[in-house]
Amino acid sequence: GRVFSVEFSPTGNSLITSSDKSIQIWNINEMIKQFADSGKMINPAETVIMQGHTKYVSGAKFSNKGDFILSFSKDGTVRLWNLNGSCLQIYKHNNNQIWDACFTPNDSLIITVCNDSIARIWDKKGNLVNKLEGHEKLINKVIISEHYILTSSRDKTSIMWDYSGKC
Repeated sequence: GRVFSVEFSPTGNSLITSSDKSIQIWNINEMIKQFADSGKMINPAETVIMQGHTKYVSGAKFSNKGDFILSFSKDGTVRLWNLNGSCLQIYKHNNNQIWDACFTPNDSLIITVCNDSIARIWDKKGNLVNKLEGHEKLINKVIISEHYILTSSRDKTSIMWDYSGKC
């Protein structure tokens, strides 16, 4: 199927891709070995396939330490996975398409953005910690630093927030 995102792990030993309704973890060393042995990438070495989303998976990201993966989908959910492919938590957004999600620098919180113009801060147990409201249209991107969250929206604005929700 179509591939919607790709990202290297923090260690550089693996990568993740998101596609129609699944996320794949690929072992880079196996891929390199296969290419060295045959000169071709006939059947890339998939190590883990994670399934559970009901619509296409628009993106997947590693945690900063590389021990968890977030996937986000048009089905209105963000899922937290371990590297063995087990889904640990589902964050629901009332069927709003999720455009982006990321971990905070210490991996303790998750930020999600979707069609409803609200950025949400969650803990890993699935509890909603805070809502960041201020955009007038869907939020399509979120990036974070140690102290700030930056969201960008189709309303042609970007807002910088602190973790308490202040602009």
